[in-house]
Amino acid sequence: MSSTYDTWMQRMLNEADDHVATVEEWQALLDYLNRNITAEEAASKYTKQVAKSEDRETVYIWTLLQDVAKDFPQAHVKIIELLKAHLPPLDHKGRNPKSGEGEFWNDLPNFEFVLREHVDGLEAAAIRGADGVKTRQFINICLFNARTYHDGLLPLAQWALMLCGQAFEKDYFDEDHKQALYLQAAAQYLMLNAPKIYQLSATDDALPQDAQATATELAKKMADTMAESDL
Repeated sequence: MSSTYDTWMQRMLNEADDHVATVEEWQALLDYLNRNITAEEAASKYTKQVAKSEDRETVYIWTLLQDVAKDFPQAHVKIIELLKAHLPPLDHKGRNPKSGEGEFWNDLPNFEFVLREHVDGLEAAAIRGADGVKTRQFINICLFNARTYHDGLLPLAQWALMLCGQAFEKDYFDEDHKQALYLQAAAQYLMLNAPKIYQLSATDDALPQDAQATATELAKKMADTMAESDL
């Protein structure tokens, strides 16, 4: 019986004119999401072609992971486990310069760069409000980002602060759709990272002054609530 992931990937393959990921990479990720192989096995198989090629960029495998993240929030934890899997280091050009035990992927800065481009496109579509699917995908990818920040995988502190600032920006108060969108996006970060965001927002100048006090107060309240609930 086909899983939800099988159906989704088959549809993506049928609809795409040009597949940036290879069939082997799709299959490795599918096997992992269906719990047929471990994170370490999946990471090795998923990066095999990138690691042995001198001209294949890691952007192809990064994009596929982000496509899954925006459509399947239930897969976020597994994707993060995959990104934490021990691997020989991969550089940004896709080559495998050295083999070393106990090392994590060192190409995560490039993953973050691709992720930012991915989010920018979804955010623009969600702001236009013409496609409810894009709005859902934008919120899903914000939740994924919040999880990577919470786990210390990506340094997204400034990103979190800017989203909080946008959520409480007075200029958006007369644009109900935009304000609601940014409030939902900021909430994904605050639910998981309120204590860290509160500590940063008290001193960081990334937030607009007219939004900083409100965002800081909300983050503090959420941090206090999380502490009381022992989350």
